[in-house]
Amino acid sequence: MMMVFAAGKSFSQDTIIQPTIVDKQVKLRELEQSRWEKLVSNSLLSLYFRISVIGSSDFFDLRIIRNDEETFSIGMGQQFVFYLKNSDSVAVSSPTNIYSCRGCGAVTLAVGGTHSGIEVSYLISKEDLQKMENSHVKKVSLYTTKEKIETTITEKEYSKILNAIIATEDL
Repeated sequence: MMMVFAAGKSFSQDTIIQPTIVDKQVKLRELEQSRWEKLVSNSLLSLYFRISVIGSSDFFDLRIIRNDEETFSIGMGQQFVFYLKNSDSVAVSSPTNIYSCRGCGAVTLAVGGTHSGIEVSYLISKEDLQKMENSHVKKVSLYTTKEKIETTITEKEYSKILNAIIATEDL
């Protein structure tokens, strides 16, 4: 009986996945991400974001939770626009059609787990991230197949975006 347990234990240790070693000569990187941060929360929706870096590509990941339980979708090419204080703007486009479902935008089971939501990753250039770092984001617009939703970004909310940009810019 003891031998079977020891053999099982030995086998299970061999199946543990070891982290991959990244070859720095060819500059391959694993996925690096900032943490999920609440960007906006109002009676209509809650937006959570993070910035992800995969290799040399940057993504502005967005989780959208509808607080009114409405279903919605984002069509391929529909934009999420950042309006900057210096009158410039940064627009990123959805890479595909995405449909909401219950819990799909959830950050945790308690935050959006029972609401209609979406997670979308917008490809964003380093130049656009630099623009957002150099000029305060004052407003964002989210385009869905149903509507355009605009909301003002406070200094506190902008500081979360700025911190995520700074945390991931050297990755």
